[in-house]
Amino acid sequence: MGIIHIPRTIAASVRGAVKRRLSPLSDQEISLVGISQPHIYSSRAGIFDVDLMGHMNNAAYLQHAELARWEWSAFGGSLSQAIKTKSFFIVTASIIRYRREIVPLKKFDIETRLVGLDDRNLWVYQTFHHHINKSEKQEELDGPTRGKILAQILTA
Repeated sequence: MGIIHIPRTIAASVRGAVKRRLSPLSDQEISLVGISQPHIYSSRAGIFDVDLMGHMNNAAYLQHAELARWEWSAFGGSLSQAIKTKSFFIVTASIIRYRREIVPLKKFDIETRLVGLDDRNLWVYQTFHHHINKSEKQEELDGPTRGKILAQILTA
């Protein structure tokens, strides 16, 4: 599994860093992504994510949620801080609710938000949605549009 997971993790981290560099947001606004507004990660259910039942495997939801957190941490700058201080994020708990299946090659988005903080944990809430194609101009006019909820995850 590591043969597939490690390159995907590196790719998600690089994608987050590139999104940060290309973002029109200021550093202060970027630091609030995931708090005041969700970070959006987009992906597809690939061949390594699908089980014999013809839909995304339950464990693949958690893998994509992790990739979304890597992208978010690189985008927000916390990944570079973690590398400098040699501290990393470790999942201590996850609660997931599966609502609808994701079929092979179907595009989906994951919204990531930091919803809590205690003495030992960051609490992250992630929602999987069907991806809806909209032009940037239309998104500016209408605001963000979310597809149906596919799954919800709370991670500490």
